[in-house]
Amino acid sequence: MHNLSLDQLVLFGDSITQHSFNPVIQGWGAILADAYMRRLDVVNRGFSGYNTEWCKHVLADTLASTLPAPGTSRTPQIKVMTLFLGANDAVLPEKNQRQPVPIPQYKANLLEMLATVKSLSPDTRVVIITPPPVDPLRWHEKCKLKGKEGDREVGYTKLYRDACLEVGIEAKKTWGSALQVVDIWEVFFGKGQTEYTMDDVADLLSDGLHLAARGNTLLAAALLKTIKESWPDLNPEIVKPRVTFNEQVDRTKLPDILFKNYDDY
Repeated sequence: MHNLSLDQLVLFGDSITQHSFNPVIQGWGAILADAYMRRLDVVNRGFSGYNTEWCKHVLADTLASTLPAPGTSRTPQIKVMTLFLGANDAVLPEKNQRQPVPIPQYKANLLEMLATVKSLSPDTRVVIITPPPVDPLRWHEKCKLKGKEGDREVGYTKLYRDACLEVGIEAKKTWGSALQVVDIWEVFFGKGQTEYTMDDVADLLSDGLHLAARGNTLLAAALLKTIKESWPDLNPEIVKPRVTFNEQVDRTKLPDILFKNYDDY
């Protein structure tokens, strides 16, 4: 009996992660899943509405649900994990009392979650993604439909983007190259660019907060670029499938030829 379970790429975050498998908006998670088809299982663990204060309490159990049970000899292992949080931490406290997390606590929560990953899955490599830019007016219009008030602001959200980058710098001191940061503001606007108009994000955000198709496509491309450049062994073009591809199958060598990559794992 061959163990054909695949190693994993786990996506952990809020609604922007939860929605990332949505094919209608060309979800960034779906693009990653397609890139790693038959090579890694891309696992979506997005929790809509969650902030870092809530997520830190479910992370350990989330990892336990995807890591092998104690005593299991091998796969699946979590090869890469994305940590994409901060959009809900950055709500305006005077507009929303349920979700906001002060910046010092936001940074502490991210560091705590990184420590959890390191403790439970020490070989896992992590990509932190900064909270994305927002369009407050469009988000306010969506909130009004639910009888609520808009609770996002560009400058306030940017403070959390900056804080996320600071966490990345601090964490790299212990993580080294096993941790990378993708600044979604630079992905959208160019290196070193954080100033933007609402026209600039019109086709990047679907409702002023969540990603539209173009935003998803750009983020997926940035994540794949980061993985390929930082960890060449996880380049989806290099990771071997557990079961051989069709063109590799020699009918005279069945069934062994189907598992010729198996011993490499």
